[in-house]
Amino acid sequence: MLITLATARDYHEPTLRSKCTRRLTWHGQIYRRSEPPLPRGLACLQKGSVTMSAQSTSGIAAFRRWLLRIHGAILTLVALGSAVATTIGWMTGTGPFGFMQHNPLVWVGLIQAYLLMTIIAVLLVPGSGQPNARKWNVVGALAHCVPLIAALSSLDVFESMGALAIVQVAIAFHLVWLCLETIAALYPDPSS
Repeated sequence: MLITLATARDYHEPTLRSKCTRRLTWHGQIYRRSEPPLPRGLACLQKGSVTMSAQSTSGIAAFRRWLLRIHGAILTLVALGSAVATTIGWMTGTGPFGFMQHNPLVWVGLIQAYLLMTIIAVLLVPGSGQPNARKWNVVGALAHCVPLIAALSSLDVFESMGALAIVQVAIAFHLVWLCLETIAALYPDPSS
């Protein structure tokens, strides 16, 4: 049996609301429009909404979605924290990024990279709610390739600056998330 899924956020959008106002069901109970906002994962049996089969809620699909949400949240915090730390290092000359005060061009490149990574991280969270989350696992994996390539190809530069310990932590962080997202993206669906 095919069912269509609507989230509470989707319910408040005019197009889906008009399709779902007459009768909404969730675990066999009927809800009317006058009731409070509907919980996430509400099943709407009206035509015209996005349809998903019961098989698409497999264990690997749930893993993909949770991985994207956790990855997006952690990566947002790490990227924003790194942006703040580099800015403090650039402005004051203190901390692990204090060397940037003497070379502000490094800060210009890093702040752009950290803020772009923040944008990608934020997009992983709503991407996890889409019917095909696998493509967002690919995005999550690819987001870590560029920093890894830059870090691994510049180890001697970081060592000469005395920042090798920072880069080793960054390499480990990017490798862990690259591997997890790659596994989630390449793991086959049980229905295939």
